[in-house]
Amino acid sequence: KIIYNFTVINKPDILLMKKVTLLRPVILVLLFLAGCKGEEKYSDVSGVWDTEWGKMTLTQSQSGEVAGTYEHMKGRLKGTLKDTVLAGDWKQINTEGTFVFHFDRKFTEFEGKWGYNDEVPSRDWDGTRAE
Repeated sequence: KIIYNFTVINKPDILLMKKVTLLRPVILVLLFLAGCKGEEKYSDVSGVWDTEWGKMTLTQSQSGEVAGTYEHMKGRLKGTLKDTVLAGDWKQINTEGTFVFHFDRKFTEFEGKWGYNDEVPSRDWDGTRAE
């Protein structure tokens, strides 16, 4: 419902019409929140990542299973996310191995390690979420 108030300003022939709505407080809060820039936070690892092995695309299921691909040697990976740690296996055209990624709490970057076959992952594999 809209209520109109009329106010005469110095001259009798000029009227100022002011709309007053019942939703005014809500609108003000929404405008304030729209102007606030919070840090972007993601709910999981799904998305595109920039890594030293090229673009990597990850998809996470609700159960925490993750599957993905990356550009280098047509790489693929699969693993399980527990809290902010993704661990699993990777495969490429010519070889395979294991990996562990440690994501930040906002899921915007990770520091990871990888290794060949069954060796303990010790080589760097880091990434940031692509814009």
